[in-house]
Amino acid sequence: MNLFADDVSLFLGMFLFIALCIYFVPKIKGLRFFPPILVVLIGGMILGNTGIMPQSSPVYDTLNLPALLLCIAGFMMVIDIRDVLKLGTSVLRVFFIGVIGMIIAACVSAPIAANLIGKEQAAQVSALISGTWLGGNSNFAAISEAINVDASFIAVVLGINMVIANLHFVVMMAIKNKTNGINNWLKPKADLDEYFQQIEMKKPMLINKGTEFLIGLGLAGAIAWVSWKVGSYLGSIFPSLGGTLFTIILVSTIGLIIGRYSNIQQKVPGANMIGEIFLYLFLLLMGLKAGSPAALLTSPGVLLQLLIIMVIYMTIVIIGAKLFKDPFEIVNVSVNAQVGGAGTGVAISQAYSKSFVSTGILLSVLGNVVGNYIGIAIYFFLS
Repeated sequence: MNLFADDVSLFLGMFLFIALCIYFVPKIKGLRFFPPILVVLIGGMILGNTGIMPQSSPVYDTLNLPALLLCIAGFMMVIDIRDVLKLGTSVLRVFFIGVIGMIIAACVSAPIAANLIGKEQAAQVSALISGTWLGGNSNFAAISEAINVDASFIAVVLGINMVIANLHFVVMMAIKNKTNGINNWLKPKADLDEYFQQIEMKKPMLINKGTEFLIGLGLAGAIAWVSWKVGSYLGSIFPSLGGTLFTIILVSTIGLIIGRYSNIQQKVPGANMIGEIFLYLFLLLMGLKAGSPAALLTSPGVLLQLLIIMVIYMTIVIIGAKLFKDPFEIVNVSVNAQVGGAGTGVAISQAYSKSFVSTGILLSVLGNVVGNYIGIAIYFFLS
């Protein structure tokens, strides 16, 4: 008998699993190396692929976007934008090097993969993956519609993409623990350790009353609701960009304004917990829906093309960081904000420091904006 076959059991079981990870991971010697958020993601992939929990459910569809919006709102409310501006131009430089790297990777991979899957499908893969790995899954849907990709081929590319993108996040989260060693090789101009220490000195008070948490949750919910309503309306006016993009921009902006001018972290200490709680939920949902590794075998040609794109892209980003002496913390956040979107951008950035979250969201929003245009342009160039 499947213990999580019905929606109620599944919903409650997800929160039980998250609580077990948060409590036991720091206490188990073999797992202490991994942050709990990474264990939640990997655990979700295992639960989904073993059938303990389903890989698709209306529960996931209902919770996915609200969890992301509440996560962003919660983190943004306790961030002072002035701290973000101290990072300077390095953030945008790393981002646009990544954009250039993705364009080169997509164009180089297509002729190679064309020998296995044909010129037209190779061009479609380059378009879909470049747009998606710059801006997230909403770009995948928009580009597939714009260039008229066959539904069966969409399923193949999407399945392989989900597995590789999630594995990329797992690897980059694990490498996060090697940041100091990588920075010794990159020799960055700026040392972010001092920056993070200064921010941590302003760390908001911990929650001490249930009512404070509820007030913080209500405020985050109000921000997310207003952003969703206005964002959906704007998305109907500008369908090429979509409502999700506008919603993420709005929830980030409103949260930042509140964090900058209201001193919410002192007035409502519970606000600092909202982002973290819903980040765990979002990553568990991402893991449960990640798909089976067997998807990698459905099309060797598509798999090869995605691997080529990833290798070239990461190589160019790392070379750029070495040449311009950019910190690996920014590189790690940037590539995850591009490849995985807002969710993984937030996850990686908050693993370094909660003050870094707005940087991850900023880069994911920029990627979402440019991803559709770059993906479609690459398709017409290659085809």
